[in-house]
Amino acid sequence: MVRAAIAIVCELALKNPEVVAKRGGLSTILKSVIDCQLSRINEALITTILHLLNHPRTPQILAPFTDFHYRHNADTAEGQLKEDREARFLSSRMAIVAAFRSWSGIINLCKAGNSGIQSLIGLLCIPNMEVRKGLLEVLYEIFRLPVPIVTQDFMEALLNPARFQDTWRLSDGFLAAEAKVILPIGPALDLI
Repeated sequence: MVRAAIAIVCELALKNPEVVAKRGGLSTILKSVIDCQLSRINEALITTILHLLNHPRTPQILAPFTDFHYRHNADTAEGQLKEDREARFLSSRMAIVAAFRSWSGIINLCKAGNSGIQSLIGLLCIPNMEVRKGLLEVLYEIFRLPVPIVTQDFMEALLNPARFQDTWRLSDGFLAAEAKVILPIGPALDLI
C-alpha cells in the first residue's frame, strides 16, 4: 500500500504541486527517494522531482527541500541512520543514475548555480575509499560500462582481460581472439 500511496502522491504533485507541497507531499517524495530500493519506483520519484524542477512555476516550491542545509530526517537517531546506511546508499545511487539518464536531470545537474556534477566529482577528493569506490561504480553504471576489478597492483590492473588487445583487430580474426581471452576456458573453446 505504501508504494501505491507514493505513486498517487507523485501524480498529485504533477497535477497540483502547490497543494501537495502545503500538505507535506514533496517532503514525502524526497524521503521516499532515499528509502526506496526498487529501481522503477526510484526512477519514477526522481522523474517527478525533475519534472517539478523543470517547470517554470514549481522550482520555488521545491527550493526549501533542495537547499544544502536541509536534512531529510532531522529527528532520526544517528545509530539508526548507520543501520540503514547501505540501503540508503543503494537508493541514492539509483537516484543519481536515474537523474543522469534523463535530459532534465543532466541539465539540472549541470547548472552553474547547482553544481551537482562538481559536488559528485568533489567526492573523489574525500579520503574515504568506500565513497570513492561507490562513486566510480555509479559513473560506470551511468555509462553502462563493466566495473573493473579492484586491485592494489598496477600491473595486474593493466592485464585486465576485458581491455582491448592488439589481437582483436578486425582483419586478424578478432572475434576468435577476443572470445579466447574473455570467455571461460572449456571444451567449447577448443573449436575456435
